[in-house]
Amino acid sequence: MSFITLRGRIPALLIAGFLVGAPGRSAAGQEPGSLVVTALDDATQRPLPGVQVLVAPGNATIITDTLGVARLPVIAEGLYTVVVRRVGYMPVEQVNV
Repeated sequence: MSFITLRGRIPALLIAGFLVGAPGRSAAGQEPGSLVVTALDDATQRPLPGVQVLVAPGNATIITDTLGVARLPVIAEGLYTVVVRRVGYMPVEQVNV
């Protein structure tokens, strides 16, 4: 599990994300997995709903639920860049997820 915190004049997001392997193979023969991202307010550690989570390559966009969790149920094995954004917060980018 990874954690990133960016601090600035506007509130920051704290994200925790991880890839979880799943049985079976994708069409390309790679092991599929899933991505789960949790967005928290850096100061209060409270979950943040409505956070936009962008995953590249592939340009998938998912939004966190009321518990601050966003799930991408099927994702090919590999390295990704995850960017989270919400109005009023500094965006957070994590590479090589």
